Amino acid sequence: MTRPIRGLAFVVCGVLLSNGVQTRAAAEPQETSQAHVDRGHALFDKGDMNGAIEEYRAALRLKPNDAIAHYYLGAALGESNDADGEIFEYRASLRIYDKIPDVHFFLGMALRRKGDLEGAIAEYRAALGIYPDSIYPNSSEAHLFLGMALRQKGDLDGAIAEFRAALSIRPDSEYSNSADAHWNLGSALAQKGDTDKAIEEFRTALLLKPNSPVPHLGLSMALQDKGYKLIRDGRDEEGTVLTEQAYTECKKALALDPTTKMIRDKCDYLAGFLGKK
Repeated sequence: MTRPIRGLAFVVCGVLLSNGVQTRAAAEPQETSQAHVDRGHALFDKGDMNGAIEEYRAALRLKPNDAIAHYYLGAALGESNDADGEIFEYRASLRIYDKIPDVHFFLGMALRRKGDLEGAIAEYRAALGIYPDSIYPNSSEAHLFLGMALRQKGDLDGAIAEFRAALSIRPDSEYSNSADAHWNLGSALAQKGDTDKAIEEFRTALLLKPNSPVPHLGLSMALQDKGYKLIRDGRDEEGTVLTEQAYTECKKALALDPTTKMIRDKCDYLAGFLGKK
């Protein structure tokens, strides 16, 4: 997920309205500003970001304190590759009302793309701190991307905890990013040296997304690592079996992605090690 899902924001917005947070805006020309917002949504859905931006800005000229309009303007600017504008509008939304989880979440996404890991981590945590995981629809994604940012920062224990949190909220069958969460968890576990658990996570990721080269490559590297350790310990036969399995997984990754040099080089290396070249 890379951009806001309008329906989720409307759910949150509905909660805000029902709690009376925006009652101060009752005297504003709400219908006219809402008409611009609605036209902005229609243009957004058609892919006309310039038109959507114009409509959201028209809405904000009439109703400048509309946190949701700022949010969607930020989304449209993000789709138009205006990262600075996207971040500005998300922050404008939060200055008006800072209890909309999606705004924090997508601000975190935008900051991570800009390389601001600390800022992204803070926003993901802010998103998760507003409602319980069982209520916030994007909670699994927020935990997943928080884990990715922590892993990128080098906090493997924190990352592993977040990946597990992402997977604990709902079953794999109901979570579209489940395979990615298992793969990321496997990668973090591998970095920590827990190769056996990493292999389990990569295998689970493959059950969910068998036609992705990424979990095949992750599994290949984990099997290779375990095989090499066995060979170093004098258990050559067991180690060679695992290295053969690593080569098989690498070939599967290469078949799915024949253009990536790193995969091809990894397969060539394993083939050489096993005497297949």
